[in-house]
Amino acid sequence: MALPRPLQLDRSASSSAPAADVLAIRARDGEPGAFTALVEHMHPRAVRFASQMTGATRDDVEDIVQDAWIRTFRALPRYDESRSFESWFFTILANCCRSLRVKLRRWSLRAQPLDDQMRDDAIDPLIATSTRSDVARVYRALATLPAMQRETFLLHHVEGFGYEEIAEITGVGVSACKMRAKRAMDAVRELLREDNPDA
Repeated sequence: MALPRPLQLDRSASSSAPAADVLAIRARDGEPGAFTALVEHMHPRAVRFASQMTGATRDDVEDIVQDAWIRTFRALPRYDESRSFESWFFTILANCCRSLRVKLRRWSLRAQPLDDQMRDDAIDPLIATSTRSDVARVYRALATLPAMQRETFLLHHVEGFGYEEIAEITGVGVSACKMRAKRAMDAVRELLREDNPDA
């Protein structure tokens, strides 16, 4: 009995479509292995976002991401390919993160600081050339922001979403997203300046 071959993207068939969109369509249409490949493709970003958004323990972050993937799998038959899969998935993931924040508030639990969660693979686009202590300072500053500002900052500056996509994910207008991102950036800069007056 032959072993199944790993799922490969046909670059010629959809050279302009993002890999996540192609895999999502194939998974929605029932292609074996497509959903697994989609999860593997998106999982590191999902874990990074949930970790930075919630400041939760690694186990809780994995639970959030798993819950998001379960919800995504159940909703996949309704996935509209005219929409970016990444923004569709991050809408679901952001809702799962918000749900955890509500639970933590209700239970009056204190989440672990963000810098205790960080792994080297979670650092990338924010400040790729900075030292670990620089990155930890940024995440400590982010942890002090209102949740909506932190969410917008992470979606734009870490995950690379445009403001139109962030508006889809968060359900607020583009101008509000831009304002949140600007306020978050200003606040982070100010907090870092206070933390390091010589900078």
